[in-house]
Amino acid sequence: MSRSITTSVKNKVLICLSLLVVTGSVSYAVYHKTIHSSRPKSIILQSIFTSKGVATRIIQIELKYDQVKTHNEDVEIKAYVTMPFSYSAALNYKWKLGEGVSITEGALTGQLSHLVKGEPQFITLRVKGFGQESNHQIGFEVTGERAEQKLYGDAMIASDLEDTFENTVQNVERLKANQ
Repeated sequence: MSRSITTSVKNKVLICLSLLVVTGSVSYAVYHKTIHSSRPKSIILQSIFTSKGVATRIIQIELKYDQVKTHNEDVEIKAYVTMPFSYSAALNYKWKLGEGVSITEGALTGQLSHLVKGEPQFITLRVKGFGQESNHQIGFEVTGERAEQKLYGDAMIASDLEDTFENTVQNVERLKANQ
C-alpha cells in the first residue's frame, strides 16, 4: 500500500514539475519575443517572475556569516554583490529580517554604486536573534535599472539549516536514492 502511495505522489510531483517547466518556457519565449525583439542579441540569464514584477535576474548575491549558538549573540552578516558588467548607476538594497531578528548595527536599506564587472562589493549588517535555538531567516535583495529594464537579485539564509524545507527535501531524496 505504501509503495503505491509513494508512486502516486511521485507521479503527481513529476506532472506538476513538467507543467511548470512547460508553462515557464512558453512564458519566457513570449516575453523574450515581445520585449527583446528589437534589442541586440546578447544572451543574459533572466527570470521574469520576481517579487518586483518582470525583471532581469543578473545581480549575483552571496550571503556569508559565522553561525552562533544562541539568540543573544551578535552575528555579522555580509552580502557580497557582483555584476556581470560594470555598472555606474545606483543599485538599491534591502535587508529583510525574519521574526525575532533585530539590528544591532547597520541599516536595512541603502544604495551601492560604481560596481566593476566581476568585483564584489559588500554590505555588512549586525543582528541579534539569529542563533540556532530555533530557525530564523534573513533575506537580501538588490534592484536597479538599465536601459529601462529592471535588474534584480536576491538571496536568503537560515540560522538552522537542518530545520529548513530545502534540507528536508534533500534528505527525502537521499533516502529514496538509497532504497
